[in-house]
Amino acid sequence: MEALYEKGADAIFMCNEGVVKQVYDATQSATGKYDAIKFCGFDAGTKQISWIKATTGPKLVGSVAQDSFNIGYNAVMQCINAIEGGTAKQVDIAGAWYDSTNIDEMIGKNLVYEG
Repeated sequence: MEALYEKGADAIFMCNEGVVKQVYDATQSATGKYDAIKFCGFDAGTKQISWIKATTGPKLVGSVAQDSFNIGYNAVMQCINAIEGGTAKQVDIAGAWYDSTNIDEMIGKNLVYEG
């Protein structure tokens, strides 16, 4: 993050919940240093929820959530299919964008979760 900051990055994409947690912690301890950078995440969790809802400091503009229920459901269905002699197939699960305007709705749909 420091290297991107020094190169004048305007935005940083974080590819998973673990990275989001680390970057969030780093931005909070930097006291305003990264406030001009926009951040975008992937997945969900308590820190992403808090960060998106924050009104001060560096801004997490939004994240892409996975539909964990459908991922699990389709994985089980693929296993059943394989046990019954079928062949595995590709299952596409769409991601869903969430930000400060729809985060509570996404929490209600269990697409964004704390943890």
